[in-house]
Order: sequence, then C-alpha cells, then structure tokens
Amino acid sequence: MKKLLPVAFFMVFSLTVFPQFLHLGAGVGGSNLAIQSNDDLELEFYFSNLQNEIINVTGFEPEEGFKLTGSAYAIYTAKQNYFVRFDMQGFYARSKVTYENSVDALTYISAFEEEKLGYNSMLFTYWFLSNTVDVGYTFLPAKLVRPYVFVGVGALALLSLEPSETYQQGRNLRNSYIENEVSSFKNLSVKFNSGIGLKYHSISLETYVTSNLGTIDRFNEIPLYQSYSMLGATVRLDLFTFNLVSKEAKKKVNELIRSN
Repeated sequence: MKKLLPVAFFMVFSLTVFPQFLHLGAGVGGSNLAIQSNDDLELEFYFSNLQNEIINVTGFEPEEGFKLTGSAYAIYTAKQNYFVRFDMQGFYARSKVTYENSVDALTYISAFEEEKLGYNSMLFTYWFLSNTVDVGYTFLPAKLVRPYVFVGVGALALLSLEPSETYQQGRNLRNSYIENEVSSFKNLSVKFNSGIGLKYHSISLETYVTSNLGTIDRFNEIPLYQSYSMLGATVRLDLFTFNLVSKEAKKKVNELIRSN
C-alpha cells in the first residue's frame, strides 16, 4: 500500500495541474511518393522472338501530381504544448518502370503504342497503409493560430501492387518477368516522418516528409528498390475531444487509489 502512494500522488497531481486532452479525428489530403531504384542493379531480359528483343530495366519514374490520402488519428496533448499522435493513413502511388528496348524499328514502336503493349515502360499502382507514432510541440498555445512541429516513426504496409493499365495478352510472358521483379517491394517496412503545421480551433493544416528507414526490398542481396521519399499535405479535423482532467476523471483516479 505504501509503495502505491507515490504513484497515486503523481497521478492525482498530474491530472489536477496539467491540462490533458484526447482528440479523435480524421484527415484528408494529398501525397506524392517517389521510388528510387538500385543504381548498381542490371536487369536484362532476353526474348527469342522475331526481333530478338532485349529489355534492360533502367529505373522508376513517378507519376506527376498528388494522390488522394485519407487518415484517422488519436492525439494526446499535455500542458498545451506537447502531444503524441497515433496516425493511420491510407494512400496510393503510381510509378512507371522504365526500360530500354533493343528493337527500335519505327513500325515496331508504333504497334506497341497503338496496342498498349508497354514498349519501354509499364505503369504500376501501389496501395499502402501507414501507421505512425509522432511526438510534437505546439508553439504559442494560447493564440488563435498555433504552429507546431512533429517527428515520428512508423510502419508502411504494402496492400497491393498491380499494373495500372491492361496490356495485351500476347505480351504476357514478357510483362510477367517485369511484374515479378517489381513485386519485390517489402510487405512491411519502417519509415521516418517529420513535418510542420498550423492549428486553428479544431482544424489543422500540415505538410510532412516521409522516407524509409532500412531496406524496402525483399531481396537484400540484389534489391531492385533502393529507397523512397514522400511529400504530402493533410487537413485534419478533431471530431471528438475528451478532457482528461475533468471531475469524472479525477473521481475515477481517487476510486482507484482507495481500492488499493
């Protein structure tokens, strides 16, 4: 019993003195993810067709523009300045796998483009689910507009990876080799997150940068994927706010102390 007294005193003191809130909300925004390939990797595919086609993979080319993102989050704030946020975000990205083709006959290229055969590139769509824990600091907490900064780490889960376009069935063999190489992106990888934002009442606007921590390719010896970086912006809205220093909260703490 005596050992629990210091802990109980600290709990009551912190709940009484420091303002503490729990915010639950949702966000919507946009992001652009750029994938970097391994510069030292040389991928060549040989096809014994009429043109003796040779394909040499050269890298990735991200599709321009921001893609829609959606998120749900929980934020714990203490002393009006400090906060911890758990964020779950869903988003997608499109990237072209580019390659050089040994067949450069104009009629051959024209036929590829007309029939959507993927002469020197194939477009793929990546669907992700990101879970991040951020810690942050809010400046000017008493002001109407409050700037803040945050950093965090999390996990990036690859949900699916598929070609964005339907390529003619006659090229299934060739395209299957390329799809097989592209599918080496890790199903789960670690990431680093940082950003800045502004909060007005229950609405926040923030920008962030995300990059990988460690490897993102399932094959460590000969990886196709080297790294990725993502730039994004999100508008957040606190839907529910709970005052953790309310009379009810302190009453429950006191009951917990008495029970021990």
